[in-house]
Amino acid sequence: METTTEEKVDWRASLPFLGIHLACVLAIWTGVSSVAAASVLLALDELLRTRIPGNGERILLGAFGAGLTWCAAVFEWGASPTCV
Repeated sequence: METTTEEKVDWRASLPFLGIHLACVLAIWTGVSSVAAASVLLALDELLRTRIPGNGERILLGAFGAGLTWCAAVFEWGASPTCV
């Protein structure tokens, strides 16, 4: 029997160390196949279909792919755009 990625890595175990409650996590890989870089936009779309974030709510989007490529972005919903 093939083992899925979710079974190989228990990502939920790291949440308490990061101070993140499981209810605040949206994991989209359970319903889709490989979507590469589109996974970040799919996660944001899923969030907005589920609920609209409150003003000032911080959102972390992260993705990883083949060859140990990765990306992440943190932004604050409703905040004025600024350059860092």
